[in-house]
Amino acid sequence: MSRAELADAVCTWLWITKGDNRPLDAHYIAKLERGAVRRTGGSYGEALRAVLGVSNDADLGMGR
Repeated sequence: MSRAELADAVCTWLWITKGDNRPLDAHYIAKLERGAVRRTGGSYGEALRAVLGVSNDADLGMGR
């Protein structure tokens, strides 16, 4: 999955499950990958875990 596809999937999950229309793009995903952002906000983290099928932030490479 590309960064843009992941961002779109997260935004879609947020919209479908929470009715939340938050901006998220490939640049934010790149910041997560580089470690420039070490933790995600509540809804973003929840959406990333759901889309990627992991149970905690450590599985996303965060929260270390």
